[in-house]
Amino acid sequence: MSQWTNKKRQEFAARRSERMSRVGREFELTVEKYLEEMKAEGLIDNFVRHKPRSPEDYSGRDFTVDKIVDHSTASVSFGITISIRCWHVGQKLHQEYPQLCFPIGTKKETIRNRILRLFENGG
Repeated sequence: MSQWTNKKRQEFAARRSERMSRVGREFELTVEKYLEEMKAEGLIDNFVRHKPRSPEDYSGRDFTVDKIVDHSTASVSFGITISIRCWHVGQKLHQEYPQLCFPIGTKKETIRNRILRLFENGG
């Protein structure tokens, strides 16, 4: 049985981090698809997916969504993550934008409803 050295632990953590980052980026594509569907259904008017590692991304905004609320356009920017740990960190770092956590397996309707709820207080 091999021993876990500090170097092995660090390598393991780096591989896991890269894997989770890849899964998170793939999830952003899924949310983008859901937003496209919502736009086609008339639930939202427009949206922008901010590029990874862009100034918007670094400020906690993965998406900005526009919707007509009370005869005017409301815009809401928010970040998403699949990791509860990252969600807690994101909430502290990016208090000016909602941070949504959708663990792996979150249902499509839950994701769509939580995005729409961001507009309930006028955007």
